[in-house]
Amino acid sequence: MLLIAAVLIGIVALTVAGTFGYRYFKAVVGRNDDGDRTVRTEIEGQRLRLDLPTSGDVEHVAIWFHGQGADENARMNEPWLNALRADGWAVASSQFHTSSWGSGASVDDTISLTEWMRTETGVTPTLWIAGSMGGAVSLNTMIHTDVEPECWYGTMPVVDLDSVSEVPGATDEITAVWGDAVPSE
Repeated sequence: MLLIAAVLIGIVALTVAGTFGYRYFKAVVGRNDDGDRTVRTEIEGQRLRLDLPTSGDVEHVAIWFHGQGADENARMNEPWLNALRADGWAVASSQFHTSSWGSGASVDDTISLTEWMRTETGVTPTLWIAGSMGGAVSLNTMIHTDVEPECWYGTMPVVDLDSVSEVPGATDEITAVWGDAVPSE
């Protein structure tokens, strides 16, 4: 019951933050001080982070797909993700090429993260959580590869790149990633 309450509180907080834009909340995003409970690496120039359960062995693994302008540390110390960790989950994230908007590079990042997590924990990720732009990254991975979770959850996920023209900086970032070939799916 405590886990459900913590996850719901986190979803509300993430939704509020998403409404006002991640960049306004960047200063309050913390980093875990877990020492050996946080594992970091770099693969092909992208930083990866794996927060192990707060105690005990890894029972489940989740991937957090951050929003626009964020990195592998975004939201990783928030109560709703830490509630998962307290319940035996490891939670991982990547830079995903920062503002990648579901590009092929971010799809490759997801595959690298999934393989690295499996090597580190011995457990295949079963839950993908996507915030805002992370929706495009995670959904494009599921569409264009055979890598997919048992459960996908999006909070204010971007599912249509044409729908974010009012988001500050999004149009320029999408053009930089996709040029004139913005995918329709």
